[in-house]
Amino acid sequence: MEEENISITNFLKQRYPMLLVDKVVDYNDKSTKTIKYFTNSDPFMLGHFKDFPMYPAVLLVELLAQSISFSIYKN
Repeated sequence: MEEENISITNFLKQRYPMLLVDKVVDYNDKSTKTIKYFTNSDPFMLGHFKDFPMYPAVLLVELLAQSISFSIYKN
């Protein structure tokens, strides 16, 4: 089901900076597609390896958990 402007904040309690899902693209009863825009100015990137910034793996797991939570709430 495609919907314009799905606000994940209606379903999750997390807010910035811990709300990691930027956009819900599509969802149905079997899958959910979300987007996270990564930038070097994200607060988590500033101190995670100065010369080679990378997104912390634990936050990738949190991003996955938030996407799954949205899927559970919508279904």
